[in-house]
Amino acid sequence: MGAVALSLCLTGCSGGGDDDGDRGERAPGAGASPAKPPEPSFGEQAVRRMTLRQQAGQVIVASWEGTGSPAPLVRRLHLGGVIAFSDNVESTDQIRRVNRDVRRVVARRGWPAFVGVDQEGGLVDRVGAPSTGFPAFMAAGAAADPRLTEQAARASAAEMRGLGFDVVFAPVADVTVGDGDAAIGSRSAGGDPQQVARQVVAATEGIAAAGVLPVVKHFPGHGSLGADSHAELPVQRRPLRALERRDLVPFEPAIVAGQDGPVGAPAVLTGHIAVRAVDRGVPASISRKVTTGLLRRDLGFEGLVVTDALDMQGVQRLAPGAQAAVRALRAGADVLLMPPDPAAARDAIVRAVRQGDLPRTRLAQAAARMVDTLHGLGRGAAAAPGSGGRAADALARRSVTSVAGPCEGRLLADRVRVVGAPDDVAEFDALVQARGVTVARDYTKRVRAGSRSVVVGTKTVVSKVRKRVRVKGKVRVKVVEVRTKVPVRERRPVYKDVLVIADAPTVALVGSGGGTPGSADVTVALDRPGVLGRVSSRVELAAYSDQPASLRAVVDVLLGERGAPGRLPLEVPGAERRGC
Repeated sequence: MGAVALSLCLTGCSGGGDDDGDRGERAPGAGASPAKPPEPSFGEQAVRRMTLRQQAGQVIVASWEGTGSPAPLVRRLHLGGVIAFSDNVESTDQIRRVNRDVRRVVARRGWPAFVGVDQEGGLVDRVGAPSTGFPAFMAAGAAADPRLTEQAARASAAEMRGLGFDVVFAPVADVTVGDGDAAIGSRSAGGDPQQVARQVVAATEGIAAAGVLPVVKHFPGHGSLGADSHAELPVQRRPLRALERRDLVPFEPAIVAGQDGPVGAPAVLTGHIAVRAVDRGVPASISRKVTTGLLRRDLGFEGLVVTDALDMQGVQRLAPGAQAAVRALRAGADVLLMPPDPAAARDAIVRAVRQGDLPRTRLAQAAARMVDTLHGLGRGAAAAPGSGGRAADALARRSVTSVAGPCEGRLLADRVRVVGAPDDVAEFDALVQARGVTVARDYTKRVRAGSRSVVVGTKTVVSKVRKRVRVKGKVRVKVVEVRTKVPVRERRPVYKDVLVIADAPTVALVGSGGGTPGSADVTVALDRPGVLGRVSSRVELAAYSDQPASLRAVVDVLLGERGAPGRLPLEVPGAERRGC
């Protein structure tokens, strides 16, 4: 595989770290040597000016709650940066202000902040509209056009850069096995390792060209596992040779790029995956045998190693609390992503160094590598939110895949019925109605279903009871009056709600988490395409995402205005074909 030409140009930043008051502990300088020592890198010089606490904070990238600014937390703990999620984003203007605050705090140290976001496209789209919604990475595998992948990745990253993000946690290098893959699915470019590798190369180049650091994930591969590391520790039971032929293949281009790049490498994210053939029972993120052994020594990676989120159960069950942070550093990681408590993680790192459980040189190496990588980011060209629509549309149109039905011509009637998730249905309805198609809607009708006896009140019934009483040999009759309340009933009609199915051909939109739909004339997979192997529709299309660009591309195909040039990027059992 060819090397990735990452355009990461060095910038002329300079300056020292913030002073957190811990002046008594400075990183040791390099010892004298008879031979001329190598010139220290920018990061190594910066780290020498940091205190132990500052070094410990520098390698931490934290999450935060709410939509306010985490800049005070970054300043107080000397954090390397933060990562944003959907809950942190109220609007593009708001997140731009938040990121600016964080960047200003870190800029005083003389290098950029690590301001990251998961913006993969498809389901993982942390910054929504008006930012462009790009198709999922599986669409890139279906399109099989690295040029379109590079353009889409560059356009998306440029929008993120315009919002103040320096790091994008993409592309996904996992090779999916299809429906048996618990966590990745359409986030993967497909099931062919070589095809996934080509798309990883293209996406990495595109993100880097925008002056943003790409983070290739989730080493050593999550796509063949039936457990989700968010909730538990997945165990990779396949032998190492099998991993080398499949799971590890897409990571190789990133490693080659790291060797050729002027600042060392892009970044690789290690997952919470226990590789039985390498380090039984230990997550890769905290395994020295995987991080330093397999990734660095065996595969030759020299770039930045970032852990997956350390608050995930895949690592917390084995290394709870701040233990995961210390163990990850000891294993060879450079950036500790989202420890459950950033302050506790920093203190645990400081304590581990002082007690001799973590070499000071390992911490300094991690901090220096992080600073050097950030300092070396290219400037790129920032773009406004929503400016990437053309690139998103181009990728979506090239990726739509016809699994069953005619390969050309109009596939949709003038009147249709649409079922699926409400948001998807609403958007699809608007698109086809704008093109002259009538949408027939199901409706609920009340019908009479017999009658029943109901109590409408009560009435008093008077009963007279006669009793014989003897009085001095005589018999008298005593009359007793008894008043009783009884219910009053009447017959009333009974109605029930009946769903009236519209009399029109049905289009079923199957999105994330959707089961197999009922009978439909047209089935469109808006996420994983595996559902298309379990239906028997006249027309079956895979779009891999429910982003606006993907829905527009589907409508174009159904109305016969464009073909469906994509090809299933993985085996789908039961599918009629892989494409036209």
